[in-house]
Amino acid sequence: MTITLKASGTADFLAALPRVTGIHAPESAFMIAFDGKRTMGSARIDLPEMNAGWEDDVKDLHVMQWLGTFAELGERFGRVAVVFYTDDVLTDTPDDNRYVQLAAMLALRLRRIGVKIVDTCVVGADGWVGLLAEKLELRSLSEITESNLHEAGQQLPSIEEWRESHPGHTTNTREQMLAMVEEQLQPVS
Repeated sequence: MTITLKASGTADFLAALPRVTGIHAPESAFMIAFDGKRTMGSARIDLPEMNAGWEDDVKDLHVMQWLGTFAELGERFGRVAVVFYTDDVLTDTPDDNRYVQLAAMLALRLRRIGVKIVDTCVVGADGWVGLLAEKLELRSLSEITESNLHEAGQQLPSIEEWRESHPGHTTNTREQMLAMVEEQLQPVS
């Protein structure tokens, strides 16, 4: 059975995302593929570890490989939304947060390779930021939790529980991840 959720804005989309992905995954990046206004699949990847002095970390080979792999997923999807979930506090300077900067770098890289971006957001411990907004400002988490699409009390599996219940749908290798994305994009017959 297909359920249609109609998001009228970014907060609605963020409220519906756990139902779309079926998982609660802190310290994760999600890429959601779109065909028109409909989602067609998603991919989740752990956020790379970045220290307080993240400016040096973004030049690190591991972080650059992470960006490359995630951009390659986006290229295969073609039209995407990107959402980062972190336990970081964004209040003081959301535009200087390491994951906000990483999301901005990813969005730039996606645009350069021709991927159409529906939205790019970072959800932190104390609020969320939409990177496509005219002005980068911290928004209240209550906009998400008060959305009609938010399912209060929804019990979603942890990453470990999700992996256990979905054998064959999780991997730690770039090649297998890209193959899984290709499989998601195959038309249903």
